[in-house]
Amino acid sequence: MTSCGSRVALIGVGNMGSAIADRLVASGLELTLWNRSASRIAPYARRGIHTATAVVQAIGAADVVVVCLLDDEATRDCLLNDAVGAVLSEKLLVQLSSVTAAQSQALARWVNSHDCGYVDGQIQDYPDTLRDARASIVCSGSNEAYRRAEPVLSATGSRLIHVGEQPGNAATLVNAQLSFCILAYVGALQGLALCQRAKVSPTTFVETLLLDYVRKGAFVEDLEKMMRDANGEQHPDSPGAALEVWQSAFQLVIGECQSARLEVSHLDAIDVLFGRAIGGGYGKADIAALIKSLTT
Repeated sequence: MTSCGSRVALIGVGNMGSAIADRLVASGLELTLWNRSASRIAPYARRGIHTATAVVQAIGAADVVVVCLLDDEATRDCLLNDAVGAVLSEKLLVQLSSVTAAQSQALARWVNSHDCGYVDGQIQDYPDTLRDARASIVCSGSNEAYRRAEPVLSATGSRLIHVGEQPGNAATLVNAQLSFCILAYVGALQGLALCQRAKVSPTTFVETLLLDYVRKGAFVEDLEKMMRDANGEQHPDSPGAALEVWQSAFQLVIGECQSARLEVSHLDAIDVLFGRAIGGGYGKADIAALIKSLTT
C-alpha cells in the first residue's frame, strides 16, 4: 500500500467539503474528488485535479477516504453498499460528516467489518475558518487509525484534538459544545427581544454582556451580527451558516441527548423556534433570524 495519506479520496465537496478540498490541493497530496452533484467538482477537474464519476471509483483509487457529506443518511446512501464494501479492505475511512455518536459507531462497525480502519472527526468551525487554516478538528478512533489519519487531517491546516479510541467520542464532544453554543445564541436573542420590547438599546445589552466574555472567536462575532440585526442596521456580512444548517445541527444535539435518556422537552421547544423561522422563509438567513420566532 502507498505510504500513509499519499492517495486521498474526498467524498462530498459541498460548502465544508470544498474548503477541505482547497486545503488538500494546496498541500500537494494526490487527491480524487467525488460529489453527488458533478457541478461541484467541475472547477477542480478543469484545474487538472482527479475527479470520479462514481463513489466506488474514488474510493478504489485511495488509501485514505475522507467523507464530508451532509449527515448520516447521506453517508449511508453513498457508502453502505456491496460495491463500496468490496474496495475498502486495508484502507482508512475518516468520517467528517455531522452525525451523532450512535451513528458514528454504527458506521465504524460496518467499515471495520470490511477490514478498513475508521476515525470520526468533527470540524468545529465554519468553512472559511478551515479554508484559512484556523479550524479545529476533534477526532476519535484507535491510536493506530488516528496516526494514519493525522497526516491528511494536518494537511487541512487544522488543529487536531484526539479525544479517545472509542468511535463516536468526537461526535459526543462536539454535539455537547453545540448544545452550549446554540443555547447561548438563543439566550442572547431572548435578551435582545426583551430589550426591543422594553425599548432598551440592544447595543447597551450586548456591550454589557461582553464585559463578562473574552472578545474573540465566532461566538462574539455572531453576537455582534445579532446586535446589528436587532438595531436594524444594514451590514455586508454573509451568514457563517444558514438557519436550516443550524437546525440540522441542533437536531443532532437532541438525538444525542435522547440516546443518553436525558430530558429534551426544552430542546424540542427551541427546535420549534427553528421550524417557525424556517417556515417563515428565513431558512437561508443567519441564526439571528431566530429573533423572528421570538417576537411574533
